[in-house]
Amino acid sequence: MPSNLLSIGGYAFTKCISMNSISIPNNTQSIGSHAFFYCTELTDIKLADNLLYLGGYAFKNCTKLTNINIPNKVQEIAATTFLNSAITSVTLPNSIVKINRDRIDEFFSAYLNIIMPENLIIH
Repeated sequence: MPSNLLSIGGYAFTKCISMNSISIPNNTQSIGSHAFFYCTELTDIKLADNLLYLGGYAFKNCTKLTNINIPNKVQEIAATTFLNSAITSVTLPNSIVKINRDRIDEFFSAYLNIIMPENLIIH
């Protein structure tokens, strides 16, 4: 991916089953909905340090994705971002101020461990 990439659009890598790892360029600020939907072989992803937004279903059904480090600048995440992935624990950085509440019950039931910032607003 080019180093000056600002956004990964929705469905950009959907069903890219040959992808097992990816590093998002540091200038990238958003990952759209379904961007990595059904990337069933994805096991490792390094998110951009400047990432601000993670869209709904962005990593849905990434069934081999067990761990992800959410960068400290992320401000908004959809409740469905990691739906049906293998992630069981998530730490939301203090920069997160909003979780879109669509299917919020599944967000909380999907993880064995979740650490949330005190200033979080669920919309």
